Amino acid sequence: MSNMKFRNNLSIAVVGTINWVEVAANLLRCGGLQARSIRAGRRWLPFRMLFSWRFLSADVAHIVWGGDVAVSLVARHLLRKKMVWHWLGSDVVQYANERGFRQSLRRYLAAHHVAAHLADSPELAEELKSLGIEASVCRLLPNSIEANVMPLPDRFRVLSYWADNRKAFYGGDIILELASQMPDVEFLIAGAYGKDAPVLPNVNYLGKLSNLEEIYRKTSVFLRLPEHDSLSAMVLEALARGRYVIYNKDFPYCHRADTLEHVRAKLEEIRRLTEPNRAGSEFVRERFSLQREAESLERVYADCFGDGPSLLKR
Repeated sequence: MSNMKFRNNLSIAVVGTINWVEVAANLLRCGGLQARSIRAGRRWLPFRMLFSWRFLSADVAHIVWGGDVAVSLVARHLLRKKMVWHWLGSDVVQYANERGFRQSLRRYLAAHHVAAHLADSPELAEELKSLGIEASVCRLLPNSIEANVMPLPDRFRVLSYWADNRKAFYGGDIILELASQMPDVEFLIAGAYGKDAPVLPNVNYLGKLSNLEEIYRKTSVFLRLPEHDSLSAMVLEALARGRYVIYNKDFPYCHRADTLEHVRAKLEEIRRLTEPNRAGSEFVRERFSLQREAESLERVYADCFGDGPSLLKR
């Protein structure tokens, strides 16, 4: 770790998508920066910021959701904070597709009032570049990707994820159809409570869980079929534990499948395996490092807010 110094002991408030603010804050702290997260739903976050001493006393708003207009307006124009936008995936889609005054405002903020843009993956950085935004890659890696290989369970189970209001986005209809076609296989759905979804005897909705360790231990394969994705932390978590992954995008040591028939064929193939995915676990261990991402964050902050040459100081 370098010894880059920051003016006035730079203080950072991490806000945005509630599932990721503490992950980002932890990486910033690993990089030697003073960072604290504010956990509040994005709908109410602009109001929370106005009355939070943690935010009011901060120098920088690290916003984990690129293009959040309401949060950015409060942070920059009302409270005069410097801003960093950390792009996740769905926010890039929104930025690319929305039109109208709100989108014009979002583009103005991105071009003139954001000190640095960060992307959760190289693919996202390329997408942003095509939209006129230069972003440094900084993967939001949780501590949970650091794990050991687990033996496969005696019973074959499938894990997937969606929130109740985003079932279609995460391929929930395909997954439920698979469950109906494979009644002897239990499907565990993290994040969802089953609202407005069919009740199937072999589908277990787990709701929001703070720790998935025991769930990974009970499953053999993680199934992820989103409409758009950056780099899923759950894919890395599953691979790190020796689980097999079926994914609708190309990723090392995962099985690529995106249609109902193809996914089912992959599930039947994996079902016959008796040894965990050790190669996938080794890949995660070698290629993904919290410390490396923390150091990249430190470099970005030093360039923007350090005592030396700066990209943007206001």
